[in-house]
Amino acid sequence: MTELHSYIQSHTTTLPADTAPSGQRAVQLILLDVIPSGSADADTLRRLICAHKGEYIDVNLFDGAEHDYIQLGAWLGSQHHALALMGLGTHLGLWKLLSPRTMLPAGTLTLEEERELAGRGLVTVQAVQTPGPSEDAKPLVF
Repeated sequence: MTELHSYIQSHTTTLPADTAPSGQRAVQLILLDVIPSGSADADTLRRLICAHKGEYIDVNLFDGAEHDYIQLGAWLGSQHHALALMGLGTHLGLWKLLSPRTMLPAGTLTLEEERELAGRGLVTVQAVQTPGPSEDAKPLVF
């Protein structure tokens, strides 16, 4: 297990989809819920991501492209760790989460349709620029 895997594991709790207790700061990824720990740190996570060597492929999570959990699963060697990382990074503001729930108005799809699309890889993240003192975070544009 790499340092990144250990960090993800020690700074997240994962629960079955849509089961996080109300009041919890959970990131809902359709396939599971991720509850980040209060001690997680964006700078540490960014450093560990940049230092990580992929299991099967190389990925640059900060290149501004969308990266789905299937691709990140190949990079980490585990789709579970990939989803937990996506939730943790979303919580810390490193990227924005893109999924049927974040991109479509509520009620557009049934839960079964959301899960079908998510299972096909339509849960992705896209890095955001670090905001300056007077601007909001925005997607990287190349």
